[in-house]
Amino acid sequence: MDNKELKINKMSIGNGANVILYCRVCVEKQGNEKQKKQLLEYCKEHGYNVIDIVERVTSGTKVDEQLKNCIYQHEGVANKLLFVSWDRLTRNPVEAVSMIKLMLGLGIEPVAIEEYNNPPLISYSDFIKYIVSA
Repeated sequence: MDNKELKINKMSIGNGANVILYCRVCVEKQGNEKQKKQLLEYCKEHGYNVIDIVERVTSGTKVDEQLKNCIYQHEGVANKLLFVSWDRLTRNPVEAVSMIKLMLGLGIEPVAIEEYNNPPLISYSDFIKYIVSA
């Protein structure tokens, strides 16, 4: 599968947390627009300041290296990485734990916004944070 070039945009929506938005699809015809719209609406509702939007067309079997670079670039500035659902970050549980551990170590909270609209008994975020801290 071909990886498309990293697309990054900068914009300001509010005065709250500084966030990076991550939109990922597997094939180009799916497009990132629906995810981007959902994430921007969520940011507007919560008063978040969007400092970067990363849009990618790539497989979810591994964590996106360009996303990692973006996270490192915003160390000390970004507070959260927002994505629509956990499978948009990666479909590989081992990669997910590794990525979440990296983000938490840099002070960046991973947030799957669909989880907040339909909360489970224990959030996936809390479950992963528990595993990572063990």
